[in-house]
Amino acid sequence: MKQLLHHKDSQPINAQLSLQIQQQQNDAWLCLIKIVQTIALLAKQGLPLHGHEDNDGNFKQFLLAQADDVSYLKNWLSHKAEYMSPDIQNEILKLLSHTVLRLIRKQIGNNAFAIIVDGTQDISGQEQNNVCICYVDEDLYPHEDFIGLYQVDETSGSAIAQIVKDALCRNGLCMSMLRGQTYDGASNMLNGETTGSRRDSRHSFGATLSPGCGLRCFKSVIAG
Repeated sequence: MKQLLHHKDSQPINAQLSLQIQQQQNDAWLCLIKIVQTIALLAKQGLPLHGHEDNDGNFKQFLLAQADDVSYLKNWLSHKAEYMSPDIQNEILKLLSHTVLRLIRKQIGNNAFAIIVDGTQDISGQEQNNVCICYVDEDLYPHEDFIGLYQVDETSGSAIAQIVKDALCRNGLCMSMLRGQTYDGASNMLNGETTGSRRDSRHSFGATLSPGCGLRCFKSVIAG
């Protein structure tokens, strides 16, 4: 009789399995949130995710520290190592970067802006250009935000002007609102009015001012 009453009050097997699956999905979702939050924190603080070995990297150590207080996290991580792989980390970083760029774009709105393009070589000698955007928000607070890093095969004026076009296009910025441009890191970036990327950008974008970078202005003052 007791067995019959217990069977009557208990949930069907399929319902129990459904609840178990639902709990596993909920735990997996919470663990994924922990992973995203950890990557976002490390990226915000400018800290590397990896060490010389996977086990001594900031990413894994931060997660293990949280696992001491979250029981399901440690168990889940031991069975789902692929969610800690470099590919997943890079994908999450990419999604986070898109979110940041959308926030920057929203803050700029339809206001005027200027660009800064800085060129340098990495340790292998490969030329790289980063693009920053300068604007003033509604509270008249100035901003200078990084919006792209480009690897280039040549540093001609037309090539750099194309980088500027691509950066603005990818971020949905109207080229007609570009009001200033300045360059640093390569002599042909700031050539005269008839050559260089200044000329190419002005030809493409219209009314823009082209002040020299601070270092070049300082050198000109010292030399003069």
